[in-house]
Amino acid sequence: MEVYPKNFHIAVFPWLAFGHISPFFELAKLIAQKGHKISFISTPRNMKRLSKLPQNLQPLVNLIELPLPHIENLPKNAEATMDIPTHIVPYLKKAFDSLQQPLIEFLEKSKPDCFIYDFAPYWLPPILSKLGILSIFFSIYSAFGMSFAVEFIRGRKSNDDDSILSAVHYEQNESGVSDMLRVKETCFGADFIAIRSCMDGD
Repeated sequence: MEVYPKNFHIAVFPWLAFGHISPFFELAKLIAQKGHKISFISTPRNMKRLSKLPQNLQPLVNLIELPLPHIENLPKNAEATMDIPTHIVPYLKKAFDSLQQPLIEFLEKSKPDCFIYDFAPYWLPPILSKLGILSIFFSIYSAFGMSFAVEFIRGRKSNDDDSILSAVHYEQNESGVSDMLRVKETCFGADFIAIRSCMDGD
């Protein structure tokens, strides 16, 4: 019978937008309150924008900074969607994808028990599987909103889909892949799927 440790090491890796970073950070704090070790992974500038951790959680939450590689057409110091206009976001995704190798190096060195990730790293699930790390796709969107995305991915596109999912999300962009492909690979490649509902700490 396999025995699991009482306290886990859980890595958390949100997409580079504060509409994603903030709920992932709140989730990380909630998990840390249970006594688990957290590695919260993002870029240096985004780390500086986070709210200060409560003193009792500081020993449990380790902020892992991965410098964002320079990508042509991406302005200097742009590390989140708030730093750039919408039409530049695909270049931010391309830079985000360049974090693959430093992330692998972190995983091989730190060996977390579990990895919670966002929609963007479509290349990540096979890496986690190969390393034997439990993978969890965490959606910041409601179950209702995710259901439309999943139905579209499965090929059940209805006439109403365009009113819910902008055509831009399922077209390939300057990052090299579409947002829908990212969701497909991250969602269906996960061991478990978690949907955001309420994180007020109660």
